[in-house]
Amino acid sequence: MQRFSVTLVLLLTVLIGSTSFAANPMSGAAEFRFLGYDVDENKVGIRYEVNFGGMVELRVRGENEEVIYRNQYINSPGEHTIYLKTRAFEPGVTYTFQLDYKRQTFTKEFRIP
Repeated sequence: MQRFSVTLVLLLTVLIGSTSFAANPMSGAAEFRFLGYDVDENKVGIRYEVNFGGMVELRVRGENEEVIYRNQYINSPGEHTIYLKTRAFEPGVTYTFQLDYKRQTFTKEFRIP
């Protein structure tokens, strides 16, 4: 029985310690981590990580704050990238993207070259 208890504790330590999130994933707290974005002449790549599966909603707003793009993405736990074609945006204009995940919101501005 003691050997089983030690093995179980070691297994739980490995599972809990293997996550890249600071919080314990067993606690039930959903976390969103923004990893950055890249803009080139063809696409905008928005990178993020979630620790639980679920819906991530993306909204892109123009300079007048009007929503010009909106989509929802069903994600499994881990890192993800959303690609948007830059031809859908006007060069030189500043846009804002907003990511929503389980009551967490992240907002960032970007400009198309």
